[in-house]
Amino acid sequence: MGVNKKSCEVFTIGLFLLSISSSLAELPPAETNASPQRISVLAEARERSGDLLGAAAAYERLIALDPTKQMVLAPCLVQIYAQEGLTKKALSWAHVVMERNPEPQAYLAGVHMMLGNLDEAQNILERQLAKLKEPRQKLTLGWQLADVYEKQENITAAEKTLLDSVKSAEGSMDENAAWARVCWFYDRHGLLETRKKEWEKIVAEAPGNESARRALAAASGLTRRYSF
Repeated sequence: MGVNKKSCEVFTIGLFLLSISSSLAELPPAETNASPQRISVLAEARERSGDLLGAAAAYERLIALDPTKQMVLAPCLVQIYAQEGLTKKALSWAHVVMERNPEPQAYLAGVHMMLGNLDEAQNILERQLAKLKEPRQKLTLGWQLADVYEKQENITAAEKTLLDSVKSAEGSMDENAAWARVCWFYDRHGLLETRKKEWEKIVAEAPGNESARRALAAASGLTRRYSF
């Protein structure tokens, strides 16, 4: 049986309004009835003072008064709630952001990374990467997955993912950037000089090996930046 799109929209709106109504209880009565301009000033002041949950309550009130502010404020709410460790609220607002995000799964994985849910971020990215065909999307998603592996201290998986990303960018304008990312990774883990010698050997034996040449160029560029 097919899913009724209208019913899904009504359900999503219902969840959104429930989230908003719960936040109103966190605002004092006088502030609940304040103008949008007053609440906006209040939210900024609370955020500057470090009262992030107070700022979040004010931001949610602003969205209730003016839904057009949702696109701007929803990502702020995700970040605040993730920073405060409020997983359910962070993910609830993340799904709002995902509706208009061009790469929703990558965004959701990023939220899980902020929350420290590295295994969930890994699962999301691995599934999405397996579906992708477009080279640039595979490249950027591969970088994100490599970051997750690195945070999990799975250096082998991170290296393989970065090298796979190079393959997806091969022959394109992104290949140099892909090799630069690999070199930064090697440098962080004390492997850059070892890999440079390996690439130099490959170029000496096969001067036409373009990948090894690009890798060496990226490594040399990184070394030059650190040399002054």
